[in-house]
Amino acid sequence: MAGQFDRQGPVPAQGELSTRSSGCASTVDPITLLLRVHKPSHCLQQDTTALDHGLLLGQAGRMNGAADLASVLSTFEEPWAPRTVALLNDYDVRVVKTKGEFTRHSHPDTDEFFLVLHGALTIRMDGGDVELGPGQVYVVPRGVPHQPVSIEGAEVLLIEPSATVNTGDTPSELTAERRVL
Repeated sequence: MAGQFDRQGPVPAQGELSTRSSGCASTVDPITLLLRVHKPSHCLQQDTTALDHGLLLGQAGRMNGAADLASVLSTFEEPWAPRTVALLNDYDVRVVKTKGEFTRHSHPDTDEFFLVLHGALTIRMDGGDVELGPGQVYVVPRGVPHQPVSIEGAEVLLIEPSATVNTGDTPSELTAERRVL
């Protein structure tokens, strides 16, 4: 609840996220948090298709314009080939088109965030399947084997550490190189 404090500072209001660093706290809404981007020095070569979408990162790692996800998604058809549209500290914000079954895999060192933008996605896991539709979010916990599936196709936003390989611990023909726009 806004106005309350915990040991590290103000408690964010409902619908807000708190970011804490160096003992300081700040409260931001989730969209602002997604759009705060920093370019790590190890960033790979940028994809020039982003020029038309205002996405290329400028000096100090800041985006040159707003990320138009629909526009970026319209530039490619290849399923399971994510595009990094923003950098969030050491994390990539990626968009991907899905169709069919992906490689069953896990990420031993990190969780994986899925937000369905369009279509439907099923995440198959040993403990039960998770069905996601537009606007729905699920986080696969680190180390949990999972297999994304979308028979009709879906467009999905992912958030994961920049060094994360899309097929995790199970390389396959669907392993994609990191593409930073």
